[in-house]
Amino acid sequence: MQLSIRSESLQGMQSIQCTDSGLSWTIDEPVSMGGTNLGPNPLEAVLGAWAGCLSIVIRMVCQENGWPIGPVAVHASGEFDPRGFMGIPGVSPYFSTAEATVEVSQLDASWVEPLTQSAESRCPVSGLLRAAGVHTSIAIQPK
Repeated sequence: MQLSIRSESLQGMQSIQCTDSGLSWTIDEPVSMGGTNLGPNPLEAVLGAWAGCLSIVIRMVCQENGWPIGPVAVHASGEFDPRGFMGIPGVSPYFSTAEATVEVSQLDASWVEPLTQSAESRCPVSGLLRAAGVHTSIAIQPK
């Protein structure tokens, strides 16, 4: 399967991303970084993709096992040194660490470990982060 995105920057720091299926969204920077704050910055978008991917994997694994669950809420955060983005040599421009806390309603405590293992091994965005050398942690807990 191949996926593709077209990105077009019309002004300032803002760009519009479009999928082949016609979906679109804005990537921007906050005003303090020269943007207009009309969308998440690229690293926020990565965290959003990771949070969404974790939610999907958790729902898939629960469905595969016949485990009924309620709503899933993910809080993802990442730590990075903005000096890398500003072009300082030797400073990484991306996350050094990223962590996700996942709250799952109606989750049986015995499912936490298999869900955590599946989230770490089956989530494509988790794999991308780890392949980039980002130290990731995922904590799944009943809500």
